[in-house]
Amino acid sequence: MVKAISSLGKSFLAAQEMQKEHDFIIEALDLLQTEEIKEELTEEERSLAMTVFLDEKKAKVFCSTKDITPQLSFLWREIRRLDYI
Repeated sequence: MVKAISSLGKSFLAAQEMQKEHDFIIEALDLLQTEEIKEELTEEERSLAMTVFLDEKKAKVFCSTKDITPQLSFLWREIRRLDYI
């Protein structure tokens, strides 16, 4: 019984860690859907931005920037980098 509870606790902690990893990605994708950003990016740029956000660090940088101008600058720079790959 103790082993089962311990195993369940470990599984729960592992699930929480996985959720933390995805929080910035989900938040970045949500921000990408705001009207302000939709007005500034083409549909193709928004699709490429989703690719950028697969990197959690990049999603975190995007989310930590609260003003639209630096967010857009960041996205355009990262999208240009994708085009060169």
